[in-house]
Amino acid sequence: MYENVINDILQLEAQKPDDYWREKAEAPLFTKKPFYEYQGEIPEEDIITMSVDTRDAQSRTPLNALVCASTGVGKGRLIKNIVKAYHKQGYKILYFEPKSIEMMNARKMGKGNKVHPLDKNEKLPVVSYVPNYIKSYLDLNYPEMSRKVTFYSPELSKLNYREIWQSFGVPDKAADLIVEMVQKGTTNIDAFIAKIARTSLHSMTKQAALASLNNLKGTGLFSAKRKLDLEVEWEKSNIVVINYFSRDGAFMNTEIGLVLDLIRDIGIMESKKGLKNITKKLIIFDDAFYYAGLSATLATRSSGGINLAIRNISNCQNNFRTWGIDTMFVVQSPDTNAIFPALIDGCTTKFISYVENPSSLQGKVPYAAYSLVSNVNPAKGPVLHVNEQNYLFQWIYVQGKTRWKTGFPFDCTVGHS
Repeated sequence: MYENVINDILQLEAQKPDDYWREKAEAPLFTKKPFYEYQGEIPEEDIITMSVDTRDAQSRTPLNALVCASTGVGKGRLIKNIVKAYHKQGYKILYFEPKSIEMMNARKMGKGNKVHPLDKNEKLPVVSYVPNYIKSYLDLNYPEMSRKVTFYSPELSKLNYREIWQSFGVPDKAADLIVEMVQKGTTNIDAFIAKIARTSLHSMTKQAALASLNNLKGTGLFSAKRKLDLEVEWEKSNIVVINYFSRDGAFMNTEIGLVLDLIRDIGIMESKKGLKNITKKLIIFDDAFYYAGLSATLATRSSGGINLAIRNISNCQNNFRTWGIDTMFVVQSPDTNAIFPALIDGCTTKFISYVENPSSLQGKVPYAAYSLVSNVNPAKGPVLHVNEQNYLFQWIYVQGKTRWKTGFPFDCTVGHS
């Protein structure tokens, strides 16, 4: 009798997967009904999951996802659960976090209670990098945070095309002179300043270029000895987060564009060893209005430049697919006054909950889904379930042009404030 019991226990242990959702290559995202409505086990048909494409970078179906919801609705929890699933499948992950340091909390063990029975609380190997121009701000206001991050500078030798310098506010002709110097091996900001000062450029062009270059020098953008070691961190299976601590402006636009250039270059180098050697990469663009919104674009244009972030995010959604790049674009509102419209259009998968101005979603999701998210009057039809007191918000999960489902998110399974 006892032998039979022991054999049954051993058999159950043998059937129990080491990591159920990793083996399924899925992320458990939602339940069809609020969690508290289930008595006991949640039926499998009520679990809404997201599949992670495990095929090689060239065979996979690229993911370009939009996560859209107002503050406090649960975007961060949802994204972290997705990031965890992608990390388990070996994706190289980069997370742009302009405003908060929430992703850094994923280093801690999760405390979620309303999680799938076969899921578990875990922590993620997150490392934080910060552009060097933010160092003086952190040293002054948050010295304890300065010890938890790695400050880095872009490599001047890689700033070898005019749009980069235009995005810093350097006028066209001066940008061309700097690029020529870089291509000939000069990688010193003082040398650029001296060269521009000696030229016969129009006085206004020269003044604008010198003002931009002196501003770059004064902020210390290029002063750090460390570079962004993406390849090294990814080889260690670390998730790289770039934090900006709300220090927005044209520098953020350009700096994000430069990081995306770096990822493109990694993809190109991998491809030289054969397309099968290209790694799968997931880039999350959180709080995108900071660098891809109207105010960020106008701030750059006012100095005569371009928005390098917007250009390269669009490249990631389209031209950079060959290099194994998937994207998640995170916004509070899809309004064209807040976000560059083409970037919203580039997202074929969408996660949407309560938004302040849903009208911008019209025509971008199935009509019935739009009607649900846009309606706030139950007398006129179904509305999204919103229970602010219990922090319960219904979400819409859209795949492609016609497929969509609704559900309520599981708790975050990694550290979350």
